[in-house]
Amino acid sequence: MMWMIAALILLFLIIPLLTLIHEAGHALAGLAVGARHVTIQLGGQKEPVWSRNWGRVRLSLMSWAPLWVGFAKMDDVPPITPRQRALVSLTGPITSLMLVILLALTAFFTRLDSSYLVRALTQQAAFTAFLQLLTTAIPMRYPPQMGAYAGHSSDMQRVIQALRKS
Repeated sequence: MMWMIAALILLFLIIPLLTLIHEAGHALAGLAVGARHVTIQLGGQKEPVWSRNWGRVRLSLMSWAPLWVGFAKMDDVPPITPRQRALVSLTGPITSLMLVILLALTAFFTRLDSSYLVRALTQQAAFTAFLQLLTTAIPMRYPPQMGAYAGHSSDMQRVIQALRKS
């Protein structure tokens, strides 16, 4: 029963939070290169069911599932260099790498004296962040099996494309 609780927490809380943090990395870099507004979308690319503005950042919940799908979109962007575009694409995987390190250290130091649920969640969160890092850091165009990501370029693919233009 405890594994089921851990799986539900992972699926509906931790994975969406990891996705949000990854996309926030892109959003902050977008603001740094001059975007006037950045929208972080969770749950695909439909019409939003909920939105909230925080300054120049808008968080939009596009659907209630799947919450592990995320996109960051820049609006009103002045002309930026290919290197700046590469930087915006690279900040998501860098953010995920920092999450992997933080969560792996947390999982390591909570292994012995914590409850099963805490240990399982920290270990699974670290593993999930690592998978997210891999799927965005491998240069590729996502295949049809990737659902809402199908046909989109991975973050690293966009970095390579931007640097080829410079």
